[in-house]
Amino acid sequence: MFSRKSVYIFSVLICLVIGSQYLYATGSKEDPYDTAENLYEQKEYNEAIKILVELLKNDPKQMERVQELLDKIRVAKKYYNDRYEDLIITYGGDDLELAYPIIKELEELDPTPNELTRDSLVLARETAGFVFNNNKWGSIMEEALTLIHQKQYSAAVETYMTGFDLSLDIFIDSGYGNVIVDDVLRKSEEMKTISSNIVDIYPEMEKSFEAVVSSFDNRDLSEYTQNLASALEFLEQSASYRESLKDIADSFIDQEKNIRDASGGDKQVYYLIYMDRLLNGR
Repeated sequence: MFSRKSVYIFSVLICLVIGSQYLYATGSKEDPYDTAENLYEQKEYNEAIKILVELLKNDPKQMERVQELLDKIRVAKKYYNDRYEDLIITYGGDDLELAYPIIKELEELDPTPNELTRDSLVLARETAGFVFNNNKWGSIMEEALTLIHQKQYSAAVETYMTGFDLSLDIFIDSGYGNVIVDDVLRKSEEMKTISSNIVDIYPEMEKSFEAVVSSFDNRDLSEYTQNLASALEFLEQSASYRESLKDIADSFIDQEKNIRDASGGDKQVYYLIYMDRLLNGR
């Protein structure tokens, strides 16, 4: 059974009519056709159509190239509409996870949709995104755990890193305010940088451990002492990185609690929860 929220979103998607019948007057000194072409490249189709309609009204001799650009826009919007129909069918089916990639594609195809389209996509993305991101998070954790058991620690870190954008788009669009979002994004960049540093130093750190074992086996005290000092430096650096990541994870959880408390405590902030789990493991 679908929730009332899902039924509402589904109804909005079905009832959505995408169109653009507008007139537009521009005071720009730029050639209106060039302006429309630039808007087309930026996927601002409705605005491009406004300018082309006004251009044709003022200068019918432009018919041929105006029609050429309108045809391109029509093809682009037809593909958008076709994908929207795919979303309606998928969203109304049993596998919401499949709807999320379609929603992401629609957002890329038209970054500035009309208000009804935008609102329906945000609501649909929230529902389908939870299923998609949660399943992906589970797969990442399982794959990383397998790599850890195989002692492929660097590969495990890289696997965790593939989840660093899970539900980030939903978090950014949730209206938490610039102060909160900017703080989280800054820490997210720190998280990515530190994780990359761990991956970068791991090969040399592994070699330093092997050198310690080799010099010990060879009973070379001088070389053993030197190699041990080098290995300890790597361990200290690694420990520092891990402590920094733990601090970031703790700050994410604190921020998540603050957001929930401010909103009544009834809505989890999944991006922050995912990042905590990825940084701290299971």
